[in-house]
Amino acid sequence: MVFGRSRHVEKLTETTAHEISSELKWFALYVMPRSEKKILHKLLQKGVVSYLPLTDSIRIWSDRKKKIKLPLIPGILFIHGTQKELITALETPGVVSVIRYMGKPARIRDYEIENLRIITRQADGYTLLEDKHFEEGDMVMVTQGSFYGLLAQYIRTQGKHRVVVEINALNSFIEVNVPISFLEKINKKVA
Repeated sequence: MVFGRSRHVEKLTETTAHEISSELKWFALYVMPRSEKKILHKLLQKGVVSYLPLTDSIRIWSDRKKKIKLPLIPGILFIHGTQKELITALETPGVVSVIRYMGKPARIRDYEIENLRIITRQADGYTLLEDKHFEEGDMVMVTQGSFYGLLAQYIRTQGKHRVVVEINALNSFIEVNVPISFLEKINKKVA
């Protein structure tokens, strides 16, 4: 596959000057599979603030074990910048396209990126310590432990208490086991 100036870049560059926002936003990019780290390095060299959530994984060969870092969401890389940085990122070899919502580059909320950072700091689940009453779908915040500050939706599955972290623009969900005692209900909507 040859990567040149894609139609996505051309469409963005046709935007008039008054439509280009100078506001910093998070965007999600589709990138070539298994090349996320290389593309991250290229974007950082170009001065584009980028984030690739990584998780630890153990790979076993016949003669050894090795702990490696793999993307939490394969094929997805995040950038933080203006539309100008987005165009620069889209011109980078290996970047396939920007994730779109209703025809425009999807905006990833700051708290969604922070949720990914919290999740990648801690990969282990917890055991249930005590019971509190939450209803399925309640918005909760983790108030202690490794996932402190995580905003999520509460669910209960097969006797275990879990929270689901949603990234709306990606239509992605990550399920995390958290002791019910670490959760606190949030009464307001998350913007």
